[in-house]
Amino acid sequence: MPGKELDQVRSYINNPDEFYYFKVNDDWMAINRSHKESLNILQRHLYIKKSGVIIGKLAGKDLIPDHELALSLIINKDAVLETPLNKDQAIQYLRRDNIELSTTDKGWTLMTFEGHPLGWAKLLPNRINNYYPKEIRILSAHPPREW
Repeated sequence: MPGKELDQVRSYINNPDEFYYFKVNDDWMAINRSHKESLNILQRHLYIKKSGVIIGKLAGKDLIPDHELALSLIINKDAVLETPLNKDQAIQYLRRDNIELSTTDKGWTLMTFEGHPLGWAKLLPNRINNYYPKEIRILSAHPPREW
């Protein structure tokens, strides 16, 4: 089973052979292979709070992608569905408000604005689940004046 899990995780990564994969609790992580030995040495002598990019958690045969993966440079954009948002939709997404989209796509999608990744959402038949982290959402109801 771990081989199948790893294959599933690797499919989300651009140039997957360049990375070393490991789990911390339920989170799959990736670091560049060239840093693996350094990480091992440091872990023997120091407490490492975080290393690498969190890819996500596996739940059954689905990967629940992490926000770090959405913003990382290692994501394989060919392996994920992308949903471009206009400015108003992007602001709604970043506030974690409900977003109205006309799409028939289903599943995990990378929400983007002008080609830039914002985070994840799950497209369901009758709604959109917004997975933008609550801790960093926009709280203000008024955009800055320069918008």
